[in-house]
Amino acid sequence: MPAASPEGDTIRICHAPRIRSVKGTETVIQAVEDLARCIPVELVLIENMPHAEALRVKATCHIAVDQISDGDMGYGVNSLETLSMGIPTVTNLSDAYMDFIPDHPFVTASRENLAAVLRELALDPDLRSRHAAAGPAWIRKRHHWLSVAEHIHRLYRKLGWEKDA
Repeated sequence: MPAASPEGDTIRICHAPRIRSVKGTETVIQAVEDLARCIPVELVLIENMPHAEALRVKATCHIAVDQISDGDMGYGVNSLETLSMGIPTVTNLSDAYMDFIPDHPFVTASRENLAAVLRELALDPDLRSRHAAAGPAWIRKRHHWLSVAEHIHRLYRKLGWEKDA
């Protein structure tokens, strides 16, 4: 993944929905529009473009919002990309998800507090930096193919499906 390299005084907040209703896009749009009345932020909607172009656009952003819908959606490839790039990534994680991945680097938000969460991130460059720095290491730890393969083999050994090497 290309490293994020946002520039300028306006905080660019990207959102890349494939299905807007599933990702809570209208809530994201409204939250950023409300914030833009008070502080220099802009929404960068990433839709209907080739993957390489989407990655290039993401790399220009300061903050990413994956999804803000209710339920157990958690996160997906979009979050893996933005975290890998070192972009603070906002998503809605259920309590079950938070128990499953307690070491996550996400900034969590709900429909009700999205604007406040984005405002805090936009106004606090140190907070953004801390979340940006945590993303790539967590991706390597949790999602790198070798880490995943090692985890699967540990499970196989625990279940007796594979003998210790």
